[in-house]
Amino acid sequence: MTVNNNENIEEGQEESQAENQAEGQAEGQAENQAGDAGESQEVKTQAEEAADLAMSKILDELIDPNYRWYIVSVYAGMEDSVRLSLMERIKRAGLEDSFNQIIIPKIKVEKTLKSGTKMVEKTSFPGYMFVQADLTEAAFSTVVSTPRVSGFLGFHKRPKPMTDKDVVHFLGPNTEEEEAPEEKVGSEVIFKVNQAIKVTGGPFANFDGIVEEVKPDKMKLTVLVSILGRETPVELSYDQVQKID
Repeated sequence: MTVNNNENIEEGQEESQAENQAEGQAEGQAENQAGDAGESQEVKTQAEEAADLAMSKILDELIDPNYRWYIVSVYAGMEDSVRLSLMERIKRAGLEDSFNQIIIPKIKVEKTLKSGTKMVEKTSFPGYMFVQADLTEAAFSTVVSTPRVSGFLGFHKRPKPMTDKDVVHFLGPNTEEEEAPEEKVGSEVIFKVNQAIKVTGGPFANFDGIVEEVKPDKMKLTVLVSILGRETPVELSYDQVQKID
């Protein structure tokens, strides 16, 4: 009987030890999982803070409560010369206080030459200039009277300023990203005039548009995109758009 009692005691101790070990392992795993979740949440928070900080810096550089941004339509290919002409007219008229920044967004693309390839700057939005101004009557008149300026985008008599969201979209860091060299690849996708499409690449990404012209030999489309309430034609390659079903 004494032996049996000792055996029972030993068995009970072993079971108790096994239970304690199991509980300890479970608690340890739970603590580790909680720790991992906490670290993940901390990383996510840091990433969000970094994104917010980057956006704040962009807004500080682009947004000034004393001025609003406007899109001005100019002759395509003449963007830089029109900008210089406008700056000279502003100086002659003594209207420096009415204007802040005048930007022609650029991107870098690879150009193939006989001697090889090199990176060159290219206008992101051919035919457009971005003007940050306190648009008084004198400032408005100075812009529209500049040679090779077609007018403000939107309502001509009362130009519509860009929203902060549009300013970041059009003038933020995305417009400075390098483009991969263009490659002509075959495509079985067929586009038609008046077809609805969604822009998936380039500075007009996420805009909806209507196909105005199809250039199958170049695999390009002229698409009407609505900017500030006005239909604006932009040229896009096949791989920058997708059909809307």
